[in-house]
Amino acid sequence: MVIISIFVLIVVVIIISMVVCSAIHEDPDEKFDPSLFKVPLFFNGSFQLSNMAFEEEHSTLNYSSDALTADLQEKLADIYRSSPALGRYFSKAEIHVLRNSSVIADYHLTFLMPEEQQDQLRNFTLSREMVYNVFRQFLYDQEPDSSELLYIDPLSLNMS
Repeated sequence: MVIISIFVLIVVVIIISMVVCSAIHEDPDEKFDPSLFKVPLFFNGSFQLSNMAFEEEHSTLNYSSDALTADLQEKLADIYRSSPALGRYFSKAEIHVLRNSSVIADYHLTFLMPEEQQDQLRNFTLSREMVYNVFRQFLYDQEPDSSELLYIDPLSLNMS
């Protein structure tokens, strides 16, 4: 009985200390002023929507082109906004062109970084490899659903 009481007391002390520490602790990395982020950094690329069909006889997509563009832009923006590493620097995603019978989308990503840290950010956090790999990891994590129209083929991803 004494051993159980000691064990329960230890668990309670651990839980209380965790609650107190999480309530008091403020992460300095979470505090930043977005108005200081003024230097733009751009990335361009393309990807293929493997579940979209192109009707040759009508020369139109079976999905409204404007709606498709808006949905893809929102999907790209959500990928980068939710990234712990890149979310604070992300500004916007644009889909410029939908082309070819396999529905290839050209995209343009814009990130904003502070002037005083731009060299370090450009070489590490906002490097082409990092931005590309965040997108690629998202694509590999998605379920290959044959019914989802906005399924992006991970092997088709290109970025420059």
